[in-house]
Amino acid sequence: MTQLQKTKNKLIESFQLENMFKPNRIKSVRAIFGILLIFLILAAVATIAKLIKIENEIRYPLFSNGIDVLSAYKTNLTLFSAIISLEFIHLSIGALLAYYFLQFLKSIDLNEPFKNLSSKIYISTVAKLGVLLFLVDFINRLLMQQMESVASNLQKVSLINIEYLILVDLLFVFAIIFSRGIDLKNEIDLVV
Repeated sequence: MTQLQKTKNKLIESFQLENMFKPNRIKSVRAIFGILLIFLILAAVATIAKLIKIENEIRYPLFSNGIDVLSAYKTNLTLFSAIISLEFIHLSIGALLAYYFLQFLKSIDLNEPFKNLSSKIYISTVAKLGVLLFLVDFINRLLMQQMESVASNLQKVSLINIEYLILVDLLFVFAIIFSRGIDLKNEIDLVV
């Protein structure tokens, strides 16, 4: 087997779900969320940079869903400003979510996961940010429904992003279970 094939197999094995959360492999998950954090910050900066030179733009697709909102800029500046503001907030909340999840991963000890109280704070913050991210996305979709009446060539925008809803629900349930696990561990420690 060549060195390239060995490296490829090792990389594939490292990113398999069952291997990612082993204590010696948690660094790969941290790296993924670190890269995601940097990517979302760069996307927010790119959104602002593109906004500065909007007069020269032919299209202005949103980063979160790719819908072109330049027609709203030309016809309804208030609507456009609201959509762009919410897009920036959307990216910022996503970056914060990635940051706090990265902090959660750094604080957790997989040998004793319910020991550290700061990990409870981080995962609770992640769950709250996830709900906030869903709400911002929902409001932005409502605004895009308004924009649909402005631009006749705009595709139909669904009101609820089902993927976000499912992920936020799972994240929230995980945060509740994890927080309760920490509380039970502390109660047991106090009794003993």
